[in-house]
Amino acid sequence: MSLVGPRLDRPSAIGEEGRPRAASLRIATLAVIVVGIAAGTAVGDPSIIATLGTVAGLTVAGLALLERSSFVQLVVGHAFLVTFGSAFVLFVLVGPFGGRNMIVLVGLTIALFGMAAAWADVDADGLKRGGLGTLLTFGSMIAFGVVAVVVAALSMFGLGLLSSLTGASSAIASAGGILVVVAVTGCVLALSLRWLPLRQLTPRSKRPALEARLDSATRGLFGAVVGSLLLLFVSAMAWLAGVFDRLLVAVPGLESALVALSSPLLVWPPVAVGGCTLLVGLGSLLLGRLTRHTDQKRWMAAVVVGFAIVVAAFGIALLVLAGIITARPELFFLPVSVGPLAIVLVVLGPLAFLLLVAVLLAGVALDVVPNRAFGPAIAAAGLVVAAIGLAGSQPPVAVACLGAAVVAWDVSTYGLGLTAELGHRPRTRRLELLYGLASILVAGVVVALAVGLEFVRSGVFADVGSPAAIVVAGLGVLFLLVPLRG
Repeated sequence: MSLVGPRLDRPSAIGEEGRPRAASLRIATLAVIVVGIAAGTAVGDPSIIATLGTVAGLTVAGLALLERSSFVQLVVGHAFLVTFGSAFVLFVLVGPFGGRNMIVLVGLTIALFGMAAAWADVDADGLKRGGLGTLLTFGSMIAFGVVAVVVAALSMFGLGLLSSLTGASSAIASAGGILVVVAVTGCVLALSLRWLPLRQLTPRSKRPALEARLDSATRGLFGAVVGSLLLLFVSAMAWLAGVFDRLLVAVPGLESALVALSSPLLVWPPVAVGGCTLLVGLGSLLLGRLTRHTDQKRWMAAVVVGFAIVVAAFGIALLVLAGIITARPELFFLPVSVGPLAIVLVVLGPLAFLLLVAVLLAGVALDVVPNRAFGPAIAAAGLVVAAIGLAGSQPPVAVACLGAAVVAWDVSTYGLGLTAELGHRPRTRRLELLYGLASILVAGVVVALAVGLEFVRSGVFADVGSPAAIVVAGLGVLFLLVPLRG
């Protein structure tokens, strides 16, 4: 999501206490971006803010999309939270251990996240939705992973049985095996015909005829199942009584015909048809049951994202296995090299995101983080973190970060006041620009004063240690707070 792009919230015209007025937010965003570029230059990469802004913005886009009712938008929102949200949180938690430059980058990322949250009007309710959605996605990933392992084990067992069946050399094993295949396939097809969305895809005028044909097909399939089971029982009794062996001797060519029943050409087609029909039928049944209402759509979208991640993981695992079996390293070099990072992202990332949501919600509940001004408060806090990382090496840029933090907070809260009183429809652009210009001018004067003080310190008081830089930064904030809030 672009920080100044199309809005993801849906504001009312009058009386909404949510997102600040657009002009105020543009000024605050501009202040954050300008000092972000300066801080990026100070750490050696002026364009790093684009990468950080992409991660933070798409995280907020995921939170904002969870307010929508469209199933596709909900799926995209959950996918953004599990991927970009996990990357954002892990970077924020792990980054400070990488040194002062990483602290600066973490602070900029938090600031960009806060401004994006202000644009999208993300509040405590949005955080709750994001946390619940992430929890459902993570839980569905675990559940589908366990189911996938069990299904894979059963599939391997079933393939072993089918391989034994197709390689059977005795008549009784061949006949019994093909009867079991027919019975199981008939049950699967009879159930799947009721689960497939055939009625929904048929015009209303033709649905009675379709129902009659489905009833006939179901009765025929169950008849085939019952007949196969009866033949299997009779064959087993005859084999136990010794009648089956005498029958094979008495009827020439009967044994060869029964052995031919276990041919792969006769075994694999019904198994493939039954397996595919069962998968499609179960998928249609689950989607139909779980997407009837809006609330079900919301958590079903999280389940779909978890399922997609598990499918992707198993696809990568199969690719690695194929590369190992065929001795082709190019097939598994990239998955093996990227795999550990992806595992950390999709396994530890959601847990870290839930921890961050819990901390922010606790802050809102304790009034440490203002719910109405959630985005501007987070943005200002992020710039303060960036200033802490820059205070020892780049005091002027640190003061600029602190000044931008107060400007972003002051202008945004002013815009919030206008929104609460007037809504979004009245034209207040000139009023916002005048107030924003006054804040920026005061901040500019204070930053210039702080830079002058630092120049004096480094020239006249050159023997003073680096803690003086932090004192100068704090002095700049005091000078800025007095005219703005005094």
